[in-house]
Amino acid sequence: MLFEKNKTNLEKELLIKKRYINIFHNPVTAWFILITSLVLTVGAYFLSASFVQQRVEDRFSFRTTEIESAIKDRLRIYEQALWGGVGLMNSSISVSRQEWAKYVETLKINQHWPGIQGIGYSILVQPEEKQTHIEKFRSEGFPEYLIKPEGKRDLYSAIIYLEPFDWRNQRAFGYDMWSNEMRRIAMTYARDEGAASTSGIITLVQETKEDIQRGFLMYLPVYQTKTIPKTLKEKREQFVGWVYAPFRAGDLMKGIVGTEDPNIEFEIFDGETMSEEALLFDSNSELHLNQSHHNHDLQKTVGITLQGRPWTLHFSILDTFLENSEINQPRLVALAGGFVDLLLFYVIYSLYFINRRAETIAKEMTQESRNANDELILINMNLKKTTVSRNYMDSILQSMTDTLIVISSDTKIQTMNQATLNLLGYEESELVEKSIKSVITEGEQKLDLFSGTGLKKLIEKGSVQGIEMTYTSKEGRKIPMLFSVSVMKDKEGTFNGIVCMAQNITDRKNAEDQIKASLKEKETLLQEIHHRVKNNMQVISSLLKLQSNNIEDDRIKEALKESQNRINTMSAVHETLHSSENLSGIDLKGYLPKVATSIFQTYNVNPSKVKLNISIEEMPISINQASPLGLVINEVVSNSLKYAFPKDRKGEITINMKKLDKELELTVKDNGVGMPEDFDWKNAKSLGLKLVRTLVENQLKGSIDIESKNGTKFTIKFNIET
Repeated sequence: MLFEKNKTNLEKELLIKKRYINIFHNPVTAWFILITSLVLTVGAYFLSASFVQQRVEDRFSFRTTEIESAIKDRLRIYEQALWGGVGLMNSSISVSRQEWAKYVETLKINQHWPGIQGIGYSILVQPEEKQTHIEKFRSEGFPEYLIKPEGKRDLYSAIIYLEPFDWRNQRAFGYDMWSNEMRRIAMTYARDEGAASTSGIITLVQETKEDIQRGFLMYLPVYQTKTIPKTLKEKREQFVGWVYAPFRAGDLMKGIVGTEDPNIEFEIFDGETMSEEALLFDSNSELHLNQSHHNHDLQKTVGITLQGRPWTLHFSILDTFLENSEINQPRLVALAGGFVDLLLFYVIYSLYFINRRAETIAKEMTQESRNANDELILINMNLKKTTVSRNYMDSILQSMTDTLIVISSDTKIQTMNQATLNLLGYEESELVEKSIKSVITEGEQKLDLFSGTGLKKLIEKGSVQGIEMTYTSKEGRKIPMLFSVSVMKDKEGTFNGIVCMAQNITDRKNAEDQIKASLKEKETLLQEIHHRVKNNMQVISSLLKLQSNNIEDDRIKEALKESQNRINTMSAVHETLHSSENLSGIDLKGYLPKVATSIFQTYNVNPSKVKLNISIEEMPISINQASPLGLVINEVVSNSLKYAFPKDRKGEITINMKKLDKELELTVKDNGVGMPEDFDWKNAKSLGLKLVRTLVENQLKGSIDIESKNGTKFTIKFNIET
């Protein structure tokens, strides 16, 4: 009865499908769809090409506007820096060379103001004051000072301050900018207008024979009235000089726009005419305005005015401005569309022939349905025979206190015992045919037992025991479990499933967490102890320093300083431990440089006189060895600083620590005057050397050797404490 009903429904469904196939799956429909889709593909090609062109134009417009704004904004900022120099002049009766240098140094122009060569101050000099002016600056330590270029003129100017005062800017010291017409025009504008003024194209006096760039100058006026006079006559009468800055155009533009967009070329022309003589800057000097590799469809010319000086910016792009993806996009659209069109035509045309086989396929499906029904009847009979044995096995599984889950070869859950359902809070129907990974999460071992290579290894091995993984209950609770996993195989050895048994270890994990928390509290307490010990030692060091300030006896002062160094060395151990996650040891690479640097700071050592070189391999060492080792370095380095470099002798101290198998070797050497030839260091009476020998031999259990050739060298070897 059921079979006949299925047959009738199948025949109706086949008739409906056949009717639709006859309408849509025929050659006429295939050709119509091909022609229509080709027309749409051509339209998509032209639309894509238009979109690419618009995107390129938008990107070009945005970038050129960005460059234009960057140039304007940067030069306004530079102008504000010069107004700061004017403010310095106006706020003081007179500004010395050192004060001017300090002001410019504070600006950090090499770091924050790329392209600016310096910030200077130039004054006017009357012909009758010229000789007095020259003699004044020669008396200040510049015996070769002159107003350059030499010669008689109606009026002079002289650059008297220019910082940074390096070799390049020293070339401009004393230069008469008023003698040059291009500079004089800008200087006159600044003086008469009381405003910032930019010069035309010049070659800076600072230029050398290498990397010559065109440049310009920016001027701001300084008046005796400390404010800008109102009338032209008052401005000229009260005028004192100019705060100015020289710029190399190439360096300036590199600092403003960097090296981005190499396919956009822009040129800056002085004035409103674009000519070779007016070219101030070219972003690519190897290219020229009208060469064939430019894209003449995308060009832009903009006029701007900066500090009273007009500039013309001309932008153009190269053909390479278009990215390969943009160039190829319309072609890819056309090719992909054509391919899809042909594929669609082929599919529809092929379905026409498939339609002829529809009746044959229907007959085959009917026969397969009959066969499947016969198989179901046979399976049902077999299940009835095995009911008793299945019930017996179910009773065994349900009596287990540990959880048990059986999964198929595709890792789907097939059955489980009642202990599993009670623990996870599921009904059996909710878990059957679910992936085992929906309830089991693997732990830190990451064995991946239920997929890929992990499953393959499990099948080969047969079973694994003692694997920690986690159950996820229906409410989302994570339950730690200890799993034993075994593979099921049939008589032929074919893999057909996995049995997972697990024991709840929640109580054990809670106990472990309590132990870890207790250890964490102890570590925190130990770090706090180290912190407090370090602070107390720093207090003692500060008290010794205060005490030494009130003592006039140099020997007592020196003794207090040595004690202070020793305390700082021991304090460094506790400071390192306080900031370290490992409280059982100290990393020498971070600890020893801190000790040595502290000694140099205590003795106020000038780095240009005595240089400190440190080469230490990264290695841990116990606190029992770190403290005496730091004291040894303190004594040896202090001894070198006190005796190795008398008077103005220069030199260096080198500290080297390396590992030799299970032994550490420390060398501390200087290139100072060395020890006297008859000096017996083993029987020396000084506390420092006695302390070094005691620390090395008694606490580090090591050996010490001293050489005195071309300075003094201490070599200390000791075993690493385990």
